[in-house]
Amino acid sequence: MKGLFNMKMIEGGSIANHLNEFNIVTIQLSSVGVTVDDEVRALLFLCLLPESWNGLVMAISNSVSGSST
Repeated sequence: MKGLFNMKMIEGGSIANHLNEFNIVTIQLSSVGVTVDDEVRALLFLCLLPESWNGLVMAISNSVSGSST
């Protein structure tokens, strides 16, 4: 879990690589019985993006604000 919470994407890094690493860690956690539901995974992934992604993070956050999904 610590590795998951500390895997902040480096500025200028590859989003594809970061997403792949994120998925690998969550799959490993799942294999030992730690489940992370989709909503928490999405929120956690957004929080792990660098500052330069704040515009996108805010847009996504605002589009789902008050939504049940």
